Amino acid sequence: MDQFGASVSDLVIPLLEDLGIELVDVELDDSKNGKTVRLLIHKSQGVTLGDCQQVIESTRPILDVCGLIKHSWDLEVASPGLDRPIVTKADFRRNLGRTIEIRFQSDSEEKIKKTNGVLKRVDSKKVTLQHSSDGVIQISISKVKQATAKLTW
Repeated sequence: MDQFGASVSDLVIPLLEDLGIELVDVELDDSKNGKTVRLLIHKSQGVTLGDCQQVIESTRPILDVCGLIKHSWDLEVASPGLDRPIVTKADFRRNLGRTIEIRFQSDSEEKIKKTNGVLKRVDSKKVTLQHSSDGVIQISISKVKQATAKLTW
């Protein structure tokens, strides 16, 4: 999460926790037509339209007052969906036992590597995957660039 996302997170997480909602990610869409702040939220029972409206009503006044965005802007709130990115440690924990794909910064090289496997363990610093051919792989969470669950139908 970039500095803007971290600032927004610091402001809205306490409000969302009171509502029983978890903030998954903050996105800023900066187009010619203006800026859109998008809050992606999670709720264990599923996110409803009412939840999204409640988050907008609770967070918009605080984001207006804090002045992080100097020009006109819109606020969108949504569930990340089935193919959602895995961003937070809580996201990783929710996906224990599932096959995930991770793009990460290699320790030995400058390039981004990609791997997948069954998520076996998550701690404060790393995730552990069981890969079918490479055995156990440990990846530092700080090196993860993108992670997603592999959907099976």
